Amino acid sequence: MEIKRQEILERLKRCLPGIDVREGTDFFVIKDGYIYAFNEFMLIAVPFYEGIDCTVRATDFYKLLTKYNDEILNMEFEKESIKIKSKKSKSEIKVVSSIILGKIFAILPSEYYWKPIPVSLIEGIKNSIIPNNLANLRGVFIDKNQVCSTDNKIFCSSIIENEMETVWIRDINAQDLVKFTNIKEYYFYSNWVYFRTEDNIIIACKGLIKENFPKNNLLSILGTYKEKEGTPKGVFSIDISEAIKRNMLFHTLFYKRKTINFTFVEEGIIFHSENELGNNSELIEINGSDKWGKDYFKTFSIDATLLLNIKPDGYEFNLLENEGRFVLLVSNKNSKFYFVLLEK
Repeated sequence: MEIKRQEILERLKRCLPGIDVREGTDFFVIKDGYIYAFNEFMLIAVPFYEGIDCTVRATDFYKLLTKYNDEILNMEFEKESIKIKSKKSKSEIKVVSSIILGKIFAILPSEYYWKPIPVSLIEGIKNSIIPNNLANLRGVFIDKNQVCSTDNKIFCSSIIENEMETVWIRDINAQDLVKFTNIKEYYFYSNWVYFRTEDNIIIACKGLIKENFPKNNLLSILGTYKEKEGTPKGVFSIDISEAIKRNMLFHTLFYKRKTINFTFVEEGIIFHSENELGNNSELIEINGSDKWGKDYFKTFSIDATLLLNIKPDGYEFNLLENEGRFVLLVSNKNSKFYFVLLEK
């Protein structure tokens, strides 16, 4: 059969997050009109041609196809191999036996009962992905109408329109999930949450033990931090991200995190940073800063990567205090981000 090379490469590329060489799940399973890729925590099924039934080493097969330049390839899916021909060359890659097929169909429901996903779900998941999260609690937690995450230095929380069942998925699976921009439906089944795109790709993520995520405890702790008379608050300017980026050039490392400093002053906030390469300092004027109490003209360090990740331009901010300890609440209409601050 003739197949467009770019078309099959694109379909295989969609499957790549589902393979894991370290786990021994480096396979593409082609069956029942789908290409499947599967590991312990994620399954991806991409529509393919009907009437093909074989399993092949994923990395080898993908790399082989990238070596061809022809737009059209002739591919024959036979019992023991896949034969590939172009105008000037031909290849043959062996099919393999694998227990992965049984594992895939063991977790697939016999029937799906799809529900429309909340419009803001994917955006909420994006906002809750914490870069380089090394905490034991890493992952994105979806509970009713809230999507949240933490790494003990930040607590992210986004509100979605409709309630969903509770599930906690790994960061890496969440990162792969949000790359699919046209997800329209979801379905929960046996500790897995399945998503389907407009072009019928299925992405399934295995849930972690949701009882281990201390959402209520975290909210209780954060509830002890209060806005007080004179504590700084306001709205970040629409170019705050650029100021953060410039200061990140001179960041310092604190527990493997890129940190920069900021100081509340009468005119607003001074972002500043310094390391062996040099330094940077710039004032961000804030409306209403003249009402801030001078007792709060303090300097703090903050994880610049996390702050930049949420794109805080135009977001509201509040400094919250609890017995001399501080968090910075950065928020918009649907999302809240609590940054644990270290006073300098």
